[in-house]
Amino acid sequence: MSDDNEVDEAEESSTTTAEPSRISKEGLFCLSELEQKMICNVQLYYDAGGRWWGPDASGGFSGMKDSQAAFYVSAYGFSKSAKTSGNHLGQTPAERALMWLQQRRKVSYAGPLAGYAAGVHNIGTDRILVTEPTRIVEPKKGECKKIRELIESMLFDPAAKPGLSKHQVAVFYTLLSSVYKTLLERVKTGKAIFRFTPALSIVGVKECGKSALVNLVLQPLLGGRKGDPTSYLLEPKFNKDLFVAPLLVMDDKGSPPSIAIRRERGENLKGLIWEKEQRMRGMFADAIQLCPFRFLVMLCNFDEAALQILPTLSEGMSDKIVHLLARRAEWLPSSNEENDKWAADLEAELPAFAHFLLNYKAPKRAVLNPRSRVMLFSHPAIVEKLRGFQPEIKLLDLIDLFNLPGKAVNPKSPSDAPQGFWEGSATEFQNAMLEADTEGKIYEGMFSSVAAVGRALAELVNVVPDRIKVTNHGNKSHYKIFPAKEEGAE
Repeated sequence: MSDDNEVDEAEESSTTTAEPSRISKEGLFCLSELEQKMICNVQLYYDAGGRWWGPDASGGFSGMKDSQAAFYVSAYGFSKSAKTSGNHLGQTPAERALMWLQQRRKVSYAGPLAGYAAGVHNIGTDRILVTEPTRIVEPKKGECKKIRELIESMLFDPAAKPGLSKHQVAVFYTLLSSVYKTLLERVKTGKAIFRFTPALSIVGVKECGKSALVNLVLQPLLGGRKGDPTSYLLEPKFNKDLFVAPLLVMDDKGSPPSIAIRRERGENLKGLIWEKEQRMRGMFADAIQLCPFRFLVMLCNFDEAALQILPTLSEGMSDKIVHLLARRAEWLPSSNEENDKWAADLEAELPAFAHFLLNYKAPKRAVLNPRSRVMLFSHPAIVEKLRGFQPEIKLLDLIDLFNLPGKAVNPKSPSDAPQGFWEGSATEFQNAMLEADTEGKIYEGMFSSVAAVGRALAELVNVVPDRIKVTNHGNKSHYKIFPAKEEGAE
């Protein structure tokens, strides 16, 4: 009797070793040792929306249904029809394999993502599957004469001070070199490398070559995809389409009609380009934090209506946008036949241009921004135009013209010596400016009411916080206005 019991226990032990429990105590499906070896080579992933993803011939991943996924695992030896006995009674090996994969290869997001090679990546606590690789132009030593002619003739500034006619060209190359190097490093290493990168605005006459620069050079150089964030900047809502394109481009179509909208656009733009993690929201899908690569370019003509596409000037935006003035590039094609050949020539030069950017170094005397490590520059003609659209900037110019801080005296000083700043309420400011405007032709009539003056001063607090400060005196705003710092002063 005891011998029979020992045999039964041995058989039970043998069966248990050969056939592990169907579900672990953690609720996970189990596979035999042989099946685990077989499934290691299966590249199937399951996303949060209930879809399977497997490799395709393009080097990425394609979505598939449950039946297609079952067919896929069957090619690795997991039968779709054979039923097994024991703990797995009623299940096919393919069904068990899919359940095992669903529990262990689930990803929070599956889809294209700018700046990544195809495959699995970890972003914070989320595992994602990038289904399409970002295909950037690989650098190769060679000539890129026509691309450089387009850029350097378009950004050449004949009206600049002596020795600075090519300054815009250096600014552009320094910025684009940083952008290309960062994207190349991301794709090669698989790491979500982030660098603070200003947006680029190119302002010029119609048909000067700026659209050709974006479409024929920047877009293919940076992966071939571009997105338009215009609608998102006005109403930050669904933005999934912006996560697949390394290059974001805005043009002057549908320029915002009001200064308030331009200010709001500027605030939203900061988050779009200046934050590593971005919240992606798609229709019928949960939001998720991702780390896309993106470079924003804004194109507009040099006229009042078109310039409205650009955010307002402010202290907070000074390091976030580079404004370059473009003239008509030289050697632009004049016919369709010439244009086709020219476009083909530019395409052929892209690997050499990538090599040029990879090895480009900023001029020795260039001043690089400590955060972005690029040259910051806003062309004076563009700044002057933009200032003309903003009432608070006009007001700041008048404050300096009238030297209001310099005229303010310290009432406690017996010598009535200037105290170095002006202070008072909006009403007192209004009276001081009217008094300073001796001819009554500049300031008078600029604002419809004292309340409008107060709003302009409050905006200046945000635009130039080092010059205009506000405190609350008995539920009434009290302003201090300081003079502009001399150039080079600390």
